[in-house]
Amino acid sequence: MNQLNAWHVTSKGTRELTIARIIHEEELEKWIEQEPDLVEKGLLIIGRQIRLPHGQVDLLALDRNGILVIIEVKKGPIRRDSILQAVDYLASIQETMQYEELSKRVSLYLRRKKIDRSLQELIGERRGRRVLSPLPSIVRVLAVGTDAQANIEQIIEFLRERGVTVSVVSLRVFSVKGAEQIVIRELSEFESQSPASKVETLLAMADLNGVGQEFRIIDKTAERHGLYRRLWPKSIM
Repeated sequence: MNQLNAWHVTSKGTRELTIARIIHEEELEKWIEQEPDLVEKGLLIIGRQIRLPHGQVDLLALDRNGILVIIEVKKGPIRRDSILQAVDYLASIQETMQYEELSKRVSLYLRRKKIDRSLQELIGERRGRRVLSPLPSIVRVLAVGTDAQANIEQIIEFLRERGVTVSVVSLRVFSVKGAEQIVIRELSEFESQSPASKVETLLAMADLNGVGQEFRIIDKTAERHGLYRRLWPKSIM
């Protein structure tokens, strides 16, 4: 990540802001819980500190397509072990945990937040159709840190090529005055694109490799049947 600096500009002058020190990861969790758009537009938090067979998920969410998102929060840089820990949670949900068990834990959280919906209903609302009870086969990982990423591009690409979708968000926090703070979100170049621009990027790549026509047939068929399209840097599922 490039170095970021911020200045507070007023009629009285300009002052460079200092990076705020985050003492506890729980502080970041609370921010994201209260305002999920900090890390991704359209997220709905459906659980916090949810215990799984292999550990405890910081935050669990649904994205705008009704896909489960495991959010791993770190007060420093995201490292390889952070990614692998989150993938272990993903395996717990996909391979070990029963739907009823996860749904029950999510329901306890939703009741505390006065959300009168079940996990199944929320997924169905976001996907625009009724869903059955088994756990979804697609679960994403979203890793959030507050510093430069620590050489994790290779492992993210490795996991994506094997069907595990991992996104990384860096939040830089600056002190303004008193208890006030400014949060700046930084995404990778590909992840910061809109879904439409991602598809166009992939279509152009397919054209360059001589499979543009075939790629468009698959993409349009998925769109026509209302299938969720998983977009990766070099492919689409």
